[in-house]
Amino acid sequence: MQNPQAVIAGGKSGTTVVLDNIEAALTIGNILKTTYGPFGRDKLFCESETGQIIISNDGATILKYLKKKIKKNSELSNPGKMSKDETIRWAFSTEPVIDLLVNISETQDSQVGDGTTSVVLLTCALLKQARRLMSLGLSPHSIIQSFRLGHQFITRKLSQIELCLDLSEISEQAINVLVEIVKIPFNSKVLKNMSFFFSQLLVDAYVQLRKIQQRKEASNRSEQHLFTRRNLLFCGIPGGSIQDSFLLNGICFKRTFYYAGYEQQQKRIENPKILILNHELELKQQKEFARIVINDPSSYHNFMETEWELLNKKLETIVKTGCDIVLNLQTIGDIATQYFTQHGLTSIGRIDEATLNSIVKSLGGVIISSLEDLETLLNSTHEILPVYGSCNLFEEKCIGEDFYCVLSGLQCVGSDERITVVLRGEENILEEAKRSMHDALCILENIVHVPVCHLGGGATELYLKTCLKQYCNECSLSTTNEQALSIIEGLRHYATALEELVFILCDNAGLNASKVIDTLSSLHEKGESYQYYGLNLYKNAIMNLLPSAICKIEESTGKSFIRDIPQELRNSTVLEPCSVKRNVFQSATEAACFILSIDYVVVMPPLETEKERSERLAKLYSQQQALQKQWTQHIKSEERKKHEYL
Repeated sequence: MQNPQAVIAGGKSGTTVVLDNIEAALTIGNILKTTYGPFGRDKLFCESETGQIIISNDGATILKYLKKKIKKNSELSNPGKMSKDETIRWAFSTEPVIDLLVNISETQDSQVGDGTTSVVLLTCALLKQARRLMSLGLSPHSIIQSFRLGHQFITRKLSQIELCLDLSEISEQAINVLVEIVKIPFNSKVLKNMSFFFSQLLVDAYVQLRKIQQRKEASNRSEQHLFTRRNLLFCGIPGGSIQDSFLLNGICFKRTFYYAGYEQQQKRIENPKILILNHELELKQQKEFARIVINDPSSYHNFMETEWELLNKKLETIVKTGCDIVLNLQTIGDIATQYFTQHGLTSIGRIDEATLNSIVKSLGGVIISSLEDLETLLNSTHEILPVYGSCNLFEEKCIGEDFYCVLSGLQCVGSDERITVVLRGEENILEEAKRSMHDALCILENIVHVPVCHLGGGATELYLKTCLKQYCNECSLSTTNEQALSIIEGLRHYATALEELVFILCDNAGLNASKVIDTLSSLHEKGESYQYYGLNLYKNAIMNLLPSAICKIEESTGKSFIRDIPQELRNSTVLEPCSVKRNVFQSATEAACFILSIDYVVVMPPLETEKERSERLAKLYSQQQALQKQWTQHIKSEERKKHEYL
């Protein structure tokens, strides 16, 4: 009978695969864990080909570059440095696990925007506990079952400790609470020293969009639209200080192309009418393989005149609309630019499609692809104003080293308004600043859609751990079934994995992690009056993270509401959206169970390199030449014998 632990046809099976996959995941976890929390450190990645430098402590970004490095893996894939067995082991025990961790991190980033590092670290903590359970003799099936039961238990407990927000009205108290929640992602990023400034910037953008939506609803011009991350645009402009960043009530984009005559166009227009086109406005060059046969000079002259007349007709049609600004997705040539300048119009061509769509959604109007349709609208008796976009002010000004076009002052005529956050600073810092702003924006979106949050600082994790261990103790006293006891043991290890995040948090802050966790655990075991106790890294203290001054309990429903976070209590609490916590626990549990469920891996043979392929073909060619030479000699020998016989 074949041993299931042995190498079978380039693959492995059984417990060996599970342990190798766990080891690979823990290797990735050890790289990531130093980036976790407000005192996490950054990682630097340098592209050897381009020389580009990336500095980040974002979990999704780090995993993406680690995956890229492993995919290249030019040194490790060198047959002279690794044996065939080592190559097979590397292939099936590392790359698939990294792909899975990258996928769950990217999923966390796309769904809730934050917790990309937490979900990977919790997955590794669960796998670490699973390895201990396997050493005790538990099967992977029992471990998976206990982990899923543990997740179901903590999901029920999370609903009992929800903290609700009242965002029905934009009051000063609601703004204070939103700023405190949105500030959390910045605390572990490069903008941590300016977290209040940027969180206030994002909340102000939300307030402005909310007021615009309320004005539109009051005039019955629009249905209700929820705030999404697409409503906020980021425009990074190198130069200046990061504190020079500002909020723009409109759209800002870079002028990418300059035409002859643009210098004389207006650079500032109040209440402009904006015509948006997707039509080429220059003399078209003939395509490849086009052939025009002209037999006399007059025909050539007529041909050129016709082209000029067609272009002039298009430009006249645009001028007749009475617009002030022409924005075009395609090219606006020098001739068209000079024509518009003579008639007092400002024209901008080759605008990015995403930017143009944002302008249409924010400022109104439509994208016109055919000038014949525009001419039909001009000749009709109906009002043609809906084809225009409008804003309070258009400006073209120099910011940094480039010219930017600014359309500011939304007039509530768009279908889905956008507001721009202009970021300034050094180029490498700008990329990380955009990632930090994206995470904070996702947090804002989640808390607006689901105004429920939980406490951070390890308070939620230790509360869940305490409740789960108490539940295990109660169940172990009421059963003697061996299978049930193994499930209970798995639940205990699941509870232990929850405190791993708190351990890493303390370790990165330079605290005595074991002592802190023991103190917090003993407090939580005293009862529900201590369930809000956690670690406040701002003050390096174990304290109640939900003071009575910022929380009230609604008597009719029994729910806890965050009513206000005044300035004197600004650093006394840590709040995280409910969706982030729930998604972290769910994704980590599913990922750990998925890795534990893999018990057989087959590795396909690696592809040949160019050198190996050329050597194989050369060897095959030499063998064919040798066979052909032998066959030729054999034929000659047979013919010689035949002649001798005759």
